[in-house]
Amino acid sequence: MFRIEVVEAEKIAYINTPFQAEFNVFLKNKCAGKWDKQRSAWCVATEFVGDIREKMKEIFGHDDTFCEKLVSLKITFHKKIVGQEITIFSRTILFQKSNEIKKGYGVVIPANTYRLQKNEIEIDAGTTVILRDFPLPKLAEVQILDENVEVKIIHDEYDVEMLKSEKKQLCERLCEIEKILQKMEDEK
Repeated sequence: MFRIEVVEAEKIAYINTPFQAEFNVFLKNKCAGKWDKQRSAWCVATEFVGDIREKMKEIFGHDDTFCEKLVSLKITFHKKIVGQEITIFSRTILFQKSNEIKKGYGVVIPANTYRLQKNEIEIDAGTTVILRDFPLPKLAEVQILDENVEVKIIHDEYDVEMLKSEKKQLCERLCEIEKILQKMEDEK
């Protein structure tokens, strides 16, 4: 399950969620939030915590105090998708950071199905994405208006290629973390 967390400490609250552009803009502009690199969390005044929890429910389907049944979704895009950031049901699938494509939290997508083209992200037609930890009640609230997108709830279905892709992504992330930790140790 992805982590949604509000940690209050005196007059400051630390907010930790998966990346979601709209939520980050809300924290920065409406709550005067500042990104704290050390904690990998947003830092805001505690007076905004109530509003932040409401926005969490709107964006993620739940806040840090309660989480209903979570499911995995299998999403198939039947036509090419192009954009600066690719989202579905307010969850970020892919976004750009430092001229690289990054995956949203809980997203599994085969690496050979997307690319950066003319400063926009392209996802190939026929691509299947797994979106983990999606609140089941939120699925009932959303409508799929595009017949080119197919969504199914999956229960313990494992696709070998998707698992290999996810394993590769996790190994790459572990290598990144190892480098960051080593750099932090070297700076001591």
